[in-house]
Amino acid sequence: MSDKLKVCRFGSSIRVFWSLAATAAGDKLKFVALVRGLPPPQQATNLSLSFWFESSSFWSLAATAAGDKLKFVGQSRMNEGQIIIVGFMGSGKSTVARALAGKLDSDMIDLDEEITRSDGRSPKQIIEDDGEAAFRDIETQVLSKILRDHPARVIALGGGAWTLPRNRDLITQVGAVSIWLDAPFDLCWQRIVVSGNDRPLARNQSQARMLYNERRTSYNLAKLHVSASEFSAADQIAEEIIEVLRISEK
Repeated sequence: MSDKLKVCRFGSSIRVFWSLAATAAGDKLKFVALVRGLPPPQQATNLSLSFWFESSSFWSLAATAAGDKLKFVGQSRMNEGQIIIVGFMGSGKSTVARALAGKLDSDMIDLDEEITRSDGRSPKQIIEDDGEAAFRDIETQVLSKILRDHPARVIALGGGAWTLPRNRDLITQVGAVSIWLDAPFDLCWQRIVVSGNDRPLARNQSQARMLYNERRTSYNLAKLHVSASEFSAADQIAEEIIEVLRISEK
């Protein structure tokens, strides 16, 4: 969808004010119109109104009265679909996701945190108690529920979630945009050490590096890629993501 202004004309009497709302159903729009009284035409010639509707893109509409017609001018804004942040442990996914959600004035959810809340055990505990395969099953179930039911627009995945084809399929099915936060291994490892959190799948640097290299092929399947370095603040990366999303929609 282009960011250029688009003009649409609706033949509506200036004696009534049509408030338009729309809900998306696939690529179709369902419009609901509410009629409200307006001042006589001569008093409403330059009346400024505001409307909005939502489809695959969010449109901000401004209306001005012109004789007995209303002229609507709309400017498209960024797609309102879910944004999935993927990347290796320690790449900053959760921190960047929170910054991004703040800039988009939307909710954010961390998949690992939601697993802990839902199961009562952290991913580490589940892996140690029941094994990685059992954890991955729980992870997929929770991810599916988030994508289907949770209002959060920005979702930070755990480091291994994106590597499973079934999880990528779930994300593709809902039309979400995947973004790989690509951070160098040394930065990821430094953050892992500083956090003090024991990672059951990467208990030492050698094991972590091997896992990092293995997963990069899967991360590369994400729709968009954004680099992260030790000099990149979360807000800066969030702004870059917004710009990358904007460019990808043109």
